[in-house]
Amino acid sequence: MDELSVPIEVFEALRNIIIFYLHRRRETVIQAVVELRPDIIKNLYLEKALDIRISELALDAFRKKQEEGQIKREGIWDNTWRYWMQGDTCELVNIRTGERFDWKAGYPIVFFTGELFFHLKWRMKHHEDNPDIQTYAAWCQENPIDLHVLLGYLADRNILIKRGQHEWALMQHTAGA
Repeated sequence: MDELSVPIEVFEALRNIIIFYLHRRRETVIQAVVELRPDIIKNLYLEKALDIRISELALDAFRKKQEEGQIKREGIWDNTWRYWMQGDTCELVNIRTGERFDWKAGYPIVFFTGELFFHLKWRMKHHEDNPDIQTYAAWCQENPIDLHVLLGYLADRNILIKRGQHEWALMQHTAGA
């Protein structure tokens, strides 16, 4: 199968799915990081880039918890998400639905093929009525193709940038589409 045999609707659906994933991951993970480790955002000077403000009150509360040994690398956040944090990396897994996010603070538009694969599986199970999911799933059911190959086609169309063997970044001009 080559790029020309993939309908434009499938490319558009996959692009929209990626945009949805990156936005949802960003919103969810930033909320967790702000509550659990506001120092990460402050220390990496990400407030302006992420359009958020970490108050001195929040940082003082964090430092107090840190001094008391109450800051954990892993645990449950918001009674919904199992989290694991190290450095500027945060992984969240929804304990009810299995939805998962991996996020590196300085790279909000970067993702790995495996992350998107798990997101697609989750979305097909929980959002099967979404038109983009329907388009993508119907086409893939009739045309078995490796997700990595489809992502390569999106890179050929300047929608993604291939950053590594299985690492991709959304082109800025498509991020708000």
